[in-house]
Amino acid sequence: MLKQELASAYDFNLDACYKVLDDCNFGFIDTSNLKRFLVKCCIYASDALLISIIRRMDLDADARLSKREFFDGIQPLENFTKGSLTEMKKSAKKPTRVTGSAFNTRKTAASTGKRP
Repeated sequence: MLKQELASAYDFNLDACYKVLDDCNFGFIDTSNLKRFLVKCCIYASDALLISIIRRMDLDADARLSKREFFDGIQPLENFTKGSLTEMKKSAKKPTRVTGSAFNTRKTAASTGKRP
Protein backbone atom coordinates (compact mmCIF):
# COMPACT_ATOMS: atom_id res chain seq x y z
CA MET A 1 0.00 0.00 0.00
CA LEU A 2 2.97 2.33 0.59
CA LYS A 3 3.95 2.09 -3.08
CA GLN A 4 0.43 3.07 -4.12
CA GLU A 5 0.44 6.06 -1.77
CA LEU A 6 3.80 7.22 -3.09
CA ALA A 7 2.83 6.81 -6.73
CA SER A 8 -0.49 8.60 -6.21
CA ALA A 9 1.15 11.76 -4.81
CA TYR A 10 0.56 14.62 -7.24
CA ASP A 11 4.22 15.65 -7.28
CA PHE A 12 5.81 12.18 -7.44
CA ASN A 13 8.26 11.65 -10.30
CA LEU A 14 10.36 8.48 -10.62
CA ASP A 15 13.14 10.19 -12.59
CA ALA A 16 13.48 12.99 -10.04
CA CYS A 17 13.50 10.47 -7.20
CA TYR A 18 16.23 8.43 -8.90
CA LYS A 19 18.36 11.53 -9.53
CA VAL A 20 18.17 12.50 -5.87
CA LEU A 21 19.45 9.08 -4.83
CA ASP A 22 22.09 8.84 -7.60
CA ASP A 23 23.78 11.96 -6.26
CA CYS A 24 27.15 11.21 -7.94
CA ASN A 25 25.55 10.58 -11.36
CA PHE A 26 27.16 7.16 -11.72
CA GLY A 27 24.03 5.66 -13.27
CA PHE A 28 23.33 3.35 -10.34
CA ILE A 29 22.37 3.47 -6.67
CA ASP A 30 24.48 1.58 -4.16
CA THR A 31 24.62 1.47 -0.37
CA SER A 32 26.75 4.63 -0.26
CA ASN A 33 24.18 6.62 -2.25
CA LEU A 34 21.37 5.23 -0.14
CA LYS A 35 23.20 5.99 3.11
CA ARG A 36 23.86 9.62 2.10
CA PHE A 37 20.21 10.07 1.17
CA LEU A 38 18.93 8.60 4.41
CA VAL A 39 21.35 10.69 6.50
CA LYS A 40 19.96 13.81 4.78
CA CYS A 41 16.54 12.61 5.97
CA CYS A 42 17.92 12.10 9.51
CA ILE A 43 17.68 8.31 9.22
CA TYR A 44 20.77 6.42 10.31
CA ALA A 45 20.60 2.89 8.94
CA SER A 46 23.02 0.07 9.66
CA ASP A 47 25.11 -1.38 6.85
CA ALA A 48 23.10 -4.59 7.07
CA LEU A 49 19.84 -2.67 6.57
CA LEU A 50 21.27 -0.74 3.60
CA ILE A 51 22.39 -3.99 1.98
CA SER A 52 18.98 -5.58 2.55
CA ILE A 53 17.21 -2.61 0.96
CA ILE A 54 19.43 -2.85 -2.13
CA ARG A 55 19.04 -6.65 -2.31
CA ARG A 56 15.27 -6.31 -2.23
CA MET A 57 15.26 -4.57 -5.63
CA ASP A 58 18.56 -5.80 -7.13
CA LEU A 59 17.55 -8.23 -9.88
CA ASP A 60 21.00 -8.96 -11.32
CA ALA A 61 22.77 -9.35 -7.93
CA ASP A 62 25.47 -6.75 -8.61
CA ALA A 63 24.86 -4.99 -5.24
CA ARG A 64 23.61 -1.83 -6.91
CA LEU A 65 20.41 -0.64 -8.53
CA SER A 66 20.14 0.38 -12.15
CA LYS A 67 17.47 2.88 -13.09
CA ARG A 68 15.23 0.05 -14.35
CA GLU A 69 15.65 -1.98 -11.14
CA PHE A 70 14.87 1.11 -9.07
CA PHE A 71 11.77 1.93 -11.12
CA ASP A 72 10.52 -1.68 -10.97
CA GLY A 73 11.10 -1.77 -7.21
CA ILE A 74 9.28 1.50 -6.51
CA GLN A 75 6.30 1.27 -8.87
CA PRO A 76 3.19 -0.52 -7.61
CA LEU A 77 2.44 -3.87 -9.25
CA GLU A 78 -1.20 -3.07 -9.98
CA ASN A 79 -2.93 -0.19 -11.69
CA PHE A 80 -5.06 1.73 -9.27
CA THR A 81 -6.91 4.98 -8.79
CA LYS A 82 -6.97 7.27 -5.81
CA GLY A 83 -10.46 5.96 -5.09
CA SER A 84 -9.26 2.38 -4.97
CA LEU A 85 -6.43 3.44 -2.65
CA THR A 86 -8.97 4.97 -0.29
CA GLU A 87 -11.01 1.76 -0.40
CA MET A 88 -7.91 -0.33 0.36
CA LYS A 89 -7.20 1.78 3.42
CA LYS A 90 -10.77 1.44 4.66
CA SER A 91 -10.89 -2.31 4.15
CA ALA A 92 -7.43 -3.03 5.58
CA LYS A 93 -7.86 -5.28 8.56
CA LYS A 94 -6.22 -4.30 11.77
CA PRO A 95 -4.37 -7.10 13.53
CA THR A 96 -6.44 -8.73 16.22
CA ARG A 97 -5.05 -8.91 19.70
CA VAL A 98 -4.86 -12.31 21.30
CA THR A 99 -5.64 -12.32 24.98
CA GLY A 100 -5.22 -15.16 27.37
CA SER A 101 -4.28 -18.55 26.08
CA ALA A 102 -6.01 -18.72 22.72
CA PHE A 103 -3.94 -21.71 21.68
CA ASN A 104 -4.98 -23.85 24.62
CA THR A 105 -8.00 -25.72 23.30
CA ARG A 106 -8.12 -28.29 26.10
CA LYS A 107 -11.12 -27.69 28.32
CA THR A 108 -10.44 -27.52 31.99
CA ALA A 109 -12.82 -28.01 34.86
CA ALA A 110 -12.71 -24.29 35.61
CA SER A 111 -13.58 -23.29 32.03
CA THR A 112 -16.52 -25.69 31.73
CA GLY A 113 -17.93 -25.00 35.16
CA LYS A 114 -17.94 -28.73 35.95
CA ARG A 115 -16.32 -30.29 38.92
CA PRO A 116 -13.73 -33.00 38.41
